[in-house]
Amino acid sequence: MRFCIRSSADSPHEFSDGLRDRLHIDQPPLVQPWSKLCDAVASESARRWRSTIASHRDATPLLWRLLRITSATYFVLGTDHAAHLRFRIDSAWDWNQSYELRKFDVSPRTAGQPEVGWRAVVRSRSDRDEHVVNGHVEVRWSHGRFLGNPESKVYLDTPHAMVPGYHQLA
Repeated sequence: MRFCIRSSADSPHEFSDGLRDRLHIDQPPLVQPWSKLCDAVASESARRWRSTIASHRDATPLLWRLLRITSATYFVLGTDHAAHLRFRIDSAWDWNQSYELRKFDVSPRTAGQPEVGWRAVVRSRSDRDEHVVNGHVEVRWSHGRFLGNPESKVYLDTPHAMVPGYHQLA
């Protein structure tokens, strides 16, 4: 496959469109190597996560980071044409008073990009009910000002209203 170096006369859109046309992942010669790369990155990323969260003491702050539980209570408010989003998010202290992390698992996933899936089982201290929170982190290769270093995009797969520490406001 041949590539042309971008000339200063090309617009950024012309360059990215041309590159995208030449690098279709769905082309048969590229499907297997890309899938193999995604599997390797997802597996190694999950292994590294597991090695750093050997105990609940290590996993709880990680879960808080993924859920954006911070040292202070805050509010998430938003709206679109179909619905409103209104939540009070517990502080770490409040969350720790109300909930207990029972289990935190990570697993490699591939879905066009390497991903690390995560699953937390949280128990309410008041009624002892268990809640499952699922999410995933997509490993990405950055562009622009980050110059190609790996980055991630965190997804919460559980609806906000079902997340321990997220309190829906009327």
